[in-house]
Formats: sequence, C-alpha cells, structure tokens
Amino acid sequence: MERTAFLTATVLSTISFLLGVQFICFLHDYRVLFLPTLEPEHIDAGFGFYSTFAAAPQAVKVFLHAMIGLALVSLLGKLHSWNDAALFFDGGSIVALMAGICLYLSVSLPAIHTITTPLESESHADRVEALRVLGASNTMIVIALVGVLVLQAGQWWASVEVAKEIQREKEQRRERRKSRSASASLNKQERDRVVKGLKAE
Repeated sequence: MERTAFLTATVLSTISFLLGVQFICFLHDYRVLFLPTLEPEHIDAGFGFYSTFAAAPQAVKVFLHAMIGLALVSLLGKLHSWNDAALFFDGGSIVALMAGICLYLSVSLPAIHTITTPLESESHADRVEALRVLGASNTMIVIALVGVLVLQAGQWWASVEVAKEIQREKEQRRERRKSRSASASLNKQERDRVVKGLKAE
C-alpha cells in the first residue's frame, strides 16, 4: 500500500510538472491557434520563445526528459500489481502518456527544429506552419496529460468506494453473527425453561 501511494504521488507530481511546462508554452500557442488574426509580433514572439526553449542548457533538457521517464516508470511500477484497478486505470494512464510522448517525439521536436534551425529549403511560411503544428501538438499533449490525472483520480475514487463496500460487508457479517448469537441464546433459554418444566412435573 505504501509503495502504491509513493508511486501515485510520483506520477501526480511529474505529470503536474509537465502540465506546468505545457501551460507556459500555451501562453504563446493560443495566439497562433485561437486568435482570429495572426499578427507578425505573435509570430516573432513564438519564434523567440521556442528558440530560447531550444537553446536551454543541457541540464534543463535532461531534467525535462527525466520527468517524462519517471512518470512512465512509476506507472509501470503501479501496473505491476496486476489487479483490475491497475489494468484499467494505470494501463489507461500508460496509453495516454505514451500518446503524449509519441506526439512530442514525432511532431513537437521536428517542429521546434524547423522553427529554430530551418533548412535552406524551408521558407518563413514553413516556419509559421511549424509554429501552428507545434501549438496543436502541445494542446493534444495537454489533453493526454490531463487524461492521466483523471484516470489516477478515478483509481483513487474507486479504491475509496471498494473500501466502503468492504466495510459495509464486514458490518453486515458482524450484525448477522450478533443476530445468530442472540437467537442461539434465546433458544438455550427456551430449552432450559422446558427442561425445568418437565422436572417440575
């Protein structure tokens, strides 16, 4: 139980950290995705942000990827219990997290490379399109990460309900034992009265 609680806390903390990173990105992504007109200053702000992001020290990138790996390892550790709750909730969380990781590797990273270090054949329009694609990818990654949190919350709720049901069953068994004990005591008293009556006769 303590091991599962520790792994759950690790999953929640790492996923929350990754959502925080995505929230920072969304401050620039929403301008590209949801504003009716895309102004040049919005494009320049997005290019500048992701260029700074790509030029971050190696330690920052290692830490970010370590958080992703830690979340995945923790979910695999929870799945190791191999009960119904783990298969459904932790298995679903792994699927959602893997979907986010696949989006990050196959869409987000190539788009960042196009924005920050474009090839000679890639025009300014290609970089703007990459910025849009990156924003859409980040939004889908957020949905996947929120899905992990929802599944983990669902697992907690299910465990609470199961514990309540077990407690109710224990109380019902206890009441049945008391009822049988009281019935047996009454039957014994009745037999004793009958025996005394017979002796008196």
